[in-house]
Amino acid sequence: MRTSQSILACILIGVCASLSLAAKDKGGAYDRIDDEKLARSLRSLGMTELLGRLATKHKGSPLGKMLAIEERIARAVSIADERKSDELFDQADAMLDRAIAETSRDGPPKSPQKLLFRYKLMLKQAVTGALTRGEPYALRLLMLQGGQEDRAKLGELTEKPVRVIWKLQGELEESVRTWRSDARIW
Repeated sequence: MRTSQSILACILIGVCASLSLAAKDKGGAYDRIDDEKLARSLRSLGMTELLGRLATKHKGSPLGKMLAIEERIARAVSIADERKSDELFDQADAMLDRAIAETSRDGPPKSPQKLLFRYKLMLKQAVTGALTRGEPYALRLLMLQGGQEDRAKLGELTEKPVRVIWKLQGELEESVRTWRSDARIW
């Protein structure tokens, strides 16, 4: 009887030890959260400080660049002072310009992931420039409270995003042509 209890105790200790090791390998709940989804949630909740901390955690990586840009945009949206907000939007736009230029520095990106990251950056720049940055002016116009200054500012803000969208469309068409020609080879 004592031997079977000893064997059972040893088996239980072994199982508990292996389960505790497996639990340590998985990490905590925060380690399993996708950082891109977390960043979107933090931005929508206006938690710019935490978004900035998340960006410093991934500094130097493509995700880190995107998170730093998201942090600037979130801060710009949350600030009521139009001058400071425009300054932060300009910083985010300059960061997007640099990131896009880095992806095309040595010709077209070789891997599909880099190519998709480039497209994502270009789309982010267009959406930020036209929709996010232009939203207050468009809302004033929609509510019939805006004037000629709002129309002029909205027109000015949409110039660059439209150029970026046209460039993105051209690059996408070129990629599709390349992929189709590669598929014909096989």
